[in-house]
Amino acid sequence: MNFWQQISSTFEREPGTALAILAAAAAVMGLLVLYLLGSVVMLRRRYSFLLRHEDTQDLGVVFAGLQRQVETMQEDLRQLREEAEALRRQAERCIQKVGLVRFDAFEDVGGEQSYALALLDAKDNGVVLTSLYSRSDSRTYAKGLRSGRSGYNLSDEELRAIREAGGQAEPRAAAGEETAI
Repeated sequence: MNFWQQISSTFEREPGTALAILAAAAAVMGLLVLYLLGSVVMLRRRYSFLLRHEDTQDLGVVFAGLQRQVETMQEDLRQLREEAEALRRQAERCIQKVGLVRFDAFEDVGGEQSYALALLDAKDNGVVLTSLYSRSDSRTYAKGLRSGRSGYNLSDEELRAIREAGGQAEPRAAAGEETAI
């Protein structure tokens, strides 16, 4: 007796059991159909999302358009990186450090009207401006700096202004190193 004959004879002897088995099989198949229907709905949503802004229904065209957008964004990113690097190099030469020291240059004048102002870039290049105030006149001096060094003698106040700016000041120029800055 083969398999199908055994099942057939079981159904003939116990029709209630057969009906219960068929009902369970139908329920399992119904659940499977619902699952597959849900999967199809999900796939349709994903497909329509891909084609949402396209006039065509050809996925090859859609993906080619997406590839062009990615390539455009990559080129834009490359340009932005180049521009950021150019701005970084430019910023190194801009005034980044400022130090101000006020002081009394002369004994008969109070109120710390004289000052030394250090304006430096990232590499301690820049200028120290010094203004000496007296009762009869006021004088202003400018001394250029390269890497915190000047071709001119720097006063204690100028050195303090450079240090306050965060620069590394050298107290005096080395002999024979005067530079016109």
